[in-house]
Amino acid sequence: MTHENPANGLFYLAFFVLSIIGVVGGKPWKQKLYNLLYILGGSALGVGLGVLFMVWGTSPGAAGDLAGAFCPIFGAAAAYICMRHNMKREAASQRPEPKASGLR
Repeated sequence: MTHENPANGLFYLAFFVLSIIGVVGGKPWKQKLYNLLYILGGSALGVGLGVLFMVWGTSPGAAGDLAGAFCPIFGAAAAYICMRHNMKREAASQRPEPKASGLR
């Protein structure tokens, strides 16, 4: 019997919202693809960390719950990082070019 954490729904909601914002925020299609792969990698890292507990001998039921809980947490963290990179990239593209000084 598994015990459902009431916060899991919030984690998944944050994961989906941040993932959509992170992927859509990439300007060229290549950046959108990189953001998607980055988010999927973060989710895979969360599942892998959750499975490590099962491999190292803790109860398989608890490890399964951890893998399911770590997936959206690490995925949302990766999506947030993608959002920050998108915002910094956009701010850098709007910055005016520095004027060349007459000193040589």
